[in-house]
Amino acid sequence: MDKNSSIKNSQETQPLPERLLSAHEPPGAAFKLEPRFLRALMDRLQHERRRTNERGRRAFSVDYRGSLFPVDPSYEAYKVETLPNRENLERLIETAFWASLQREEGRSLTFVINYGPSSSDTDLVFRIPKPYTVKSVVKLAAAVGNQILGIGVGPDAQGKLFIWGISSLLR
Repeated sequence: MDKNSSIKNSQETQPLPERLLSAHEPPGAAFKLEPRFLRALMDRLQHERRRTNERGRRAFSVDYRGSLFPVDPSYEAYKVETLPNRENLERLIETAFWASLQREEGRSLTFVINYGPSSSDTDLVFRIPKPYTVKSVVKLAAAVGNQILGIGVGPDAQGKLFIWGISSLLR
C-alpha cells in the first residue's frame, strides 16, 4: 500500500462530523443532489416567482386619499436576481443538509436559511461577512434556532455565497 492510499483511507475513516466541521465545502462525494431534482426545483422557484409577480400586478394599490389605482404592469416584487443560480441552490441545500445533521451543545439543530440581501431595518448585518460553510452555519444555528430569526445568505460580487448576518422572519 502506498503512502497516498493510506492518507486517503485515513481521511475516509475519520468521523464524519469532524471532517465536515473543518471543511469549507460540503463533502460532495458522500451526498450529491440529483440534477433532475435541481432542475425541477429551479423550475418551481421560477414558476412561483412569476406567479407571485403576476398576482401583484393584478392587485390595486391604495393612495393616501384611499383611492384605488392599478399597479405598474412592469412591476416585479421578485426579480430574477432574488433566486439563486443552480450552483448556489445546490450549495445552499447541501450545506444546510450537512449542518442539520450536526449537534451543538448536545442538541440537534433547527434553523432557517434566508437567501438574498438584507431587506429590513431589523436585520443584523455582520461587519465582516462569514463564509457559507457547514461550520459557520452550525455555529449560528444555535442562535437562530427559535425560528424567529434566520441566517441571511447571499452571493458576493463573484457569485460566491456568504453569510451576511441574521434576519428577522417577523417583517
